[in-house]
Amino acid sequence: MVEVYIPKPHIVTPKGIFSSYILENWKDFKEIRIKRYTLVPQGERDFNESEVRALDSILESRITNREINPKSGLGFSILSDGILNVCMWGGQYPSVLNQNLYLFDREELTKNYPDIRKGQIDQLGSFCCWELGITGHEATAFRRYLSSPQSKEDQEEYLANCFQEILS
Repeated sequence: MVEVYIPKPHIVTPKGIFSSYILENWKDFKEIRIKRYTLVPQGERDFNESEVRALDSILESRITNREINPKSGLGFSILSDGILNVCMWGGQYPSVLNQNLYLFDREELTKNYPDIRKGQIDQLGSFCCWELGITGHEATAFRRYLSSPQSKEDQEEYLANCFQEILS
């Protein structure tokens, strides 16, 4: 007998901005700013601050070693059950979303060296149906940014425009 998936509504919660700098061209620093979201089935425990911060250190190391390409320097991440989905805008085509998936065990997040593994999009898929709600919001917000003069103020407006909803 095949088990039927019965979906629960999922709660999306913005968790602030991850900020970092990376050295480019051996002389210039590029600022990286990533909106952080958590996505948790209704009735389940959201990620606490120490779990979110543990993943920030993973982001920092993956950006520093160039596993995550900072592209435009703007993006968003979705932290859900066992998956961190990191999405960066830009590159050769400014409107393209570039993605990195990381797998983890939640119980290990607060350990000194949690086991974080790179996930393969061709095996796991890009986004679950719940993540697409966040991605749709982010695409609209980034199109608005691309249509602007793209000043520092426009960047701040993009970063302040966060999705927060119950998806059902």
